[in-house]
Amino acid sequence: MRTLFTLLFLYMGMLMFGQTSDRTVIASAGGQLVSKFQNVSFTIGESAVGYVSDVLSIDQGFWASEGILVIPISPEEPELQIRVFPNPVVEELTVTTAGNELLAMHIFSVNSKRVLVQLVQETRLEHKIDVSHITKGVYILQLFIKGKGLKEYKIIKN
Repeated sequence: MRTLFTLLFLYMGMLMFGQTSDRTVIASAGGQLVSKFQNVSFTIGESAVGYVSDVLSIDQGFWASEGILVIPISPEEPELQIRVFPNPVVEELTVTTAGNELLAMHIFSVNSKRVLVQLVQETRLEHKIDVSHITKGVYILQLFIKGKGLKEYKIIKN
């Protein structure tokens, strides 16, 4: 009887099959780099996990919509010659603008609380910010530059 049940379970196990989820990569490119000590295989594509079958199925892969937007990064835009020093700062932070007109300076804590707002009334090459009243920590300095937008710097207060 025990042998009969064992054979019955083995036979039922062979008849049953389930869905398998295999991890595969749909690669558009790739290659293999081999040296004496290392072997590196790589692919450029996306990983896909899905139902594997023998029949043709359109249920795996990446479906791109028609609304793809590509925003190019313009290398022609010159880098702003702005220096913020000393960093870490103790009492006074110096911002040199190298000819860029500064409109305002804001300092935010890392939890987005505005700590300081300083509007710039005159065009100068060097601006001083008194940070002696600010507690020790990490802050974000936002500089609003005329015609150039917003520039941010991480400041450490000791």
